[in-house]
Amino acid sequence: MSLQFNPTLEPLEVFVHQLFLDPGNPRLFGHLDPNMEKENPTSALTQTALRNLLTSKGDKFKMSTLEHSILTNGWQPVDLMFVKKIANEDGKYLVLEGNRRLATIMSVLENENTPDELRTALKKLNVMEVVQGGLSDAEFKRQIDYLLGVRHHGSLLEWRPYAQAKRIFETYMSRCSNSEFAWDEDVAQQVAAQLTMLKKTVQERLETFIVMRQMNAYLEEETGNPECMKAHYYSITREFIVKSSKGRMKELFQRDQSSFLLLRRDSLSRLERLCHFSVPGRAGAPMSSPPEWRSYQKIIEDTDEIKRDQNMAKVEQEGAEGFKEKPSNVWARRSSEINRPTWPVWLRNTIRVLDIPFSQVQWTADTELLVKQLMSVLDELEQHTHTAGGAQ
Repeated sequence: MSLQFNPTLEPLEVFVHQLFLDPGNPRLFGHLDPNMEKENPTSALTQTALRNLLTSKGDKFKMSTLEHSILTNGWQPVDLMFVKKIANEDGKYLVLEGNRRLATIMSVLENENTPDELRTALKKLNVMEVVQGGLSDAEFKRQIDYLLGVRHHGSLLEWRPYAQAKRIFETYMSRCSNSEFAWDEDVAQQVAAQLTMLKKTVQERLETFIVMRQMNAYLEEETGNPECMKAHYYSITREFIVKSSKGRMKELFQRDQSSFLLLRRDSLSRLERLCHFSVPGRAGAPMSSPPEWRSYQKIIEDTDEIKRDQNMAKVEQEGAEGFKEKPSNVWARRSSEINRPTWPVWLRNTIRVLDIPFSQVQWTADTELLVKQLMSVLDELEQHTHTAGGAQ
């Protein structure tokens, strides 16, 4: 029987604790202790040694950069990890592709400053299982070697998110009879199988790419510049797609469920006011980074209509000082109004910040919001002190 090089792949959802780093990871060749017990990858000794190797060596594997990216921008699974079942270990999987990501996720989960929302998103991951089926161990190994070789030398692995989304769009359209894009579950499933990713990932990439393309066409019409939307604007657009999929954000930025296009021109103009896509370097954009969409979403969801409209104006329109405010600053003040802390709560929050050496502070979006809330309270206390002092 001739060997079929294309392996059988099945999507799988697993908890992080079910995944194990691979002692045979090519990244670690030349660094491994020859006495390491490779035959038992699930042992605590082996896993600890592997994590230490990945996180040391002068940050050779850029783990700190990846961890900072996840903490700042959230988990963006551009590509799925590839795993295989560990023999005689029920529910345990060896990571064939994605060891650096797994080790980083473990570190992020152990970081006490990781936001709860991100922690929840990371505890369970979508992966792709390489299934052995009836193959012999030798045949299965050759299939894995072939798969990983293709992944490193001719697939989407090294592509940046926008380039990957463009490739997905082109692959999708090549399977359609119509020249105009329209969402089709069956076609999406075919594309997902061809590119070894989940169907929902295909949809997310397509939604982001299509809105970026629509936005570029709108800005070309407005400014005459045919290249306003840059590839590295993908992450800020992707977060917009995620946050505008529900609640009042969905009402504000209505999109067609088939074409994924924004339905109203004022949605496009609002998106430009927030992101400054047509401005070189997006200078002065209220949405300076993807996490700002979270604060903007909270402003939109404010049940006080007067406050909501006022705060939206602060973000979308230039004030007397000649600039627009970031949603995180606006929401920090609004949040302090809504949740005026008692002295015990204020002291506990202050201790949380001051008890940590400044050099060790992990500047996540939640940390930044907490500091801004505390500064707002301190400013208010100072004003009360001056008022009280003047009255004496």
